[in-house]
Amino acid sequence: MSLAICPLCSDDEDIEVRATLDGGRRVLSHRCGFEWEHGEPVPAQRRAARSFESLRASFPKPEDVDPERLERVARLKARYLAVKPDFDPRVAAYWSKYQGVFTPEGLRACDPQVLKDFANSEIGARPGNQATFNSAWNDMGDAAAAESTRSTIDYLL
Repeated sequence: MSLAICPLCSDDEDIEVRATLDGGRRVLSHRCGFEWEHGEPVPAQRRAARSFESLRASFPKPEDVDPERLERVARLKARYLAVKPDFDPRVAAYWSKYQGVFTPEGLRACDPQVLKDFANSEIGARPGNQATFNSAWNDMGDAAAAESTRSTIDYLL
């Protein structure tokens, strides 16, 4: 969907979704008071919920990949592993710690700083620029930000 900009005042801040219409279009409102419909209708097949198995079946399998490409990948993998043969030694302990945190019990009991640290850590993965996350966290405060982060992680789990 394209960026929503108020057609009356050409501003893109403080736009709220008032309603989602059949077909996927939305009714938006801007702080100036103007309301309008936005977006293109979404085809019915895209709106229909897909099962996990149907999503899994849509991914290519090794046998779907050109054999020459698989050979090239194997050569590149061997070359990479010759230079960097193993994980950062901190990764296993870090992932083990967060396996415990990302359980229903661990998620509710963990210190808010543990969640913020996870979002910002480069151990085992690269989260990218977290400036927006950190600004929102600081604006909300530890308790509210942790609760919001917990509910997001709970939803994803």
